Amino acid sequence: MSASTITAVDDESEPQKQVKRVSFRTTIEEIVHDDLGEYSPIVQDERYKDRMNYSATSSTEDVIPIIGKLYKRRWWVLLIFGLSGMMQNVIWLTYGPLVGPTKERYSASRDTINDLSALSSLLYIPVIPISTWLLDRIGLRNTMIVFLIIQTLGSGLRMFATGPGTFLWVFVGCALNAFCGVVWTQGITRLSNLWFGTNERTFSTYLTSCIVNLGVAVGFLESLFVHTGDQLGYLVAAQTGFHIILLLLMVATVPARPPTPPTASSSLAISHEDMHDAPIDKKVSIWRDTVNACKIPSYLLLVLIVGVTQGFSTGWSAALGPSLEPLGYSQTTIAWLGSAATLLGIFAGIWVPFVKKIKLALVILFFVSACGFSWLQLQVLEYIYSRFWTLFLACVIANLTLNTTNPLAFELAAEITFPVSEAVTTVILTLPANIIAVLFLVFDDKIGTALMNWIFIGTLCVSTILTPLIVEDYRRLKLDRTTGAGNADIQ
Repeated sequence: MSASTITAVDDESEPQKQVKRVSFRTTIEEIVHDDLGEYSPIVQDERYKDRMNYSATSSTEDVIPIIGKLYKRRWWVLLIFGLSGMMQNVIWLTYGPLVGPTKERYSASRDTINDLSALSSLLYIPVIPISTWLLDRIGLRNTMIVFLIIQTLGSGLRMFATGPGTFLWVFVGCALNAFCGVVWTQGITRLSNLWFGTNERTFSTYLTSCIVNLGVAVGFLESLFVHTGDQLGYLVAAQTGFHIILLLLMVATVPARPPTPPTASSSLAISHEDMHDAPIDKKVSIWRDTVNACKIPSYLLLVLIVGVTQGFSTGWSAALGPSLEPLGYSQTTIAWLGSAATLLGIFAGIWVPFVKKIKLALVILFFVSACGFSWLQLQVLEYIYSRFWTLFLACVIANLTLNTTNPLAFELAAEITFPVSEAVTTVILTLPANIIAVLFLVFDDKIGTALMNWIFIGTLCVSTILTPLIVEDYRRLKLDRTTGAGNADIQ
């Protein structure tokens, strides 16, 4: 069998000089980096037409290391992406914690306000085919621009809601914002693989998730400073202005892709986008990627575990206020508790980049999270001693452990399904979470918050037992280490 090849340009400013040709048997397409910084795939062997023919354990004799590049701008790209996702979460949580000002300004009922929180999960499923197709067809940067335009438009439409009878503008604006939620989850692993080296991918996935999840904390903090309907109007205007600034920065400063990829797997991801221009019999099919991913038992088990636990977690966050009402805490106190616990839960997971065994880390995190939520639930039901600081500590433990599972699960999914597109694997991973979140919010009123919380704790315990059954297979990492792509030059 003839080996496929990758050609990498060693000097971005002089593309004709020092071209290193790399040969290894684990690649699928030949990726050619031309003078314009664009890539085009050449499938040399019909047996590689289906990307799932790849085997990370294939023969690697006569391997010549690939020279990848890391660019300092990767951190700027990560920041812009993270802030865009953060603002989507901010708008999602604007009205739930601000029930009083929302009723004052729009005369909206509590049920109507709750419907806004459910929009994000309800629209997640229908948007999946659109966002997945766009990510694979036009790439990460252009997809980010499309969705950020829609998000900015949605934020701006809310400014037309100025009094009673105009709440429809808020609903439409929030619906457009909810439409964009999927891409900020789906694109995290694509961003990490596209711009970062093998030693940075887990950290970049974690850091991006942190910035996106900051929107939840900001949503809680807003209720500390907004107390009237007029102040709510100013807040909406400020959010819209920030969206406009983000959009301009994204268009002007974020490139579509690194001129030279950092790793071999990144080269294949870039090739994956370009294969849509290949002959019809060689095109990469989203449906084929989906089917191939679903043929991997460990991936399906991971989808079940993460989907259920994260879905209940999302629903629990939205219902935090009603859960603590029996203890007599005010809206301001709950806001401080939710925002502080979320912030500490996010940043206390700084140890994530040092994780070597993801499966073991997930088992420990699910177990500790179950303990944290159990402690919190027993305090809410007044079965044990409860004070503000004990509630706060329980929330921190629960948020820290559960929030940290997300980036680890994203990376593990990308590894065990490689070379399936990250856009496909991530969206399948998060799909059950949004279904569960909607069911949580629907049945929360019918069977009670307490019972739903106990079911949530039960799922964490079951996840602790099931996670060891996942078979870890670091296919993507094996390819990058085989080609020596972990030692990329920093530009």
